[in-house]
Amino acid sequence: MGTLNLTAVKPDTPYIKKIKTALEKATGQTIPLVEVKKVQRKGGVSVVPVFIVFAGGQELTLYARASADVFKAELNGKEIILSGDFSDDYQQTFDNAVSGLTVVVHL
Repeated sequence: MGTLNLTAVKPDTPYIKKIKTALEKATGQTIPLVEVKKVQRKGGVSVVPVFIVFAGGQELTLYARASADVFKAELNGKEIILSGDFSDDYQQTFDNAVSGLTVVVHL
């Protein structure tokens, strides 16, 4: 099972790079900025917010848990429903999350 040390997550952490690469490929947009914020508590769970800015101007925040999956997401400040959880362990749910976000980012 994939795990993250939330206090050590940086933009060049392999899990974050995997998400960035998948989103760039799926959306056809570059991601010039990835910023990792301080650890927070959301819904009783410790998470690290990952702030992603697409070249088209969309701003995405993913809340990653220590289990290397995404707890929730916000696009341009509004919470969105994910069709997967960006799980580092299960490629299918990772792919579902990427394809679901691709549709939303293009709107």
